Amino acid sequence: MALTLFSKEMIPICARTGCLLIGINQIRDDMNSMYGGTTTTGGRAWRHNCSVRMTFMRSDYIDDKGTPLSRGC
Repeated sequence: MALTLFSKEMIPICARTGCLLIGINQIRDDMNSMYGGTTTTGGRAWRHNCSVRMTFMRSDYIDDKGTPLSRGC
C-alpha cells in the first residue's frame, strides 16, 4: 500500500520537473509458482509506473582471463 501511494504522488512530480527517480526493490520467491519463480513486493503499481526495469542477479565469478572462479574459500 505504501509503495502504491508513493508512486501515485511522486511519478507526476518527477514528470513535471524532469527528474529521475531510481527505486530499489527486493525480490522474493513466489510461493504460488509451481516452478520456483520470483516476484517483487509492492503489487502491480511499481511495475505499472516504471518506464525501465532492470534486474541484476548474481552470476559466476570470473578472473581477468575469463576463467570461472569458485565461490568457496
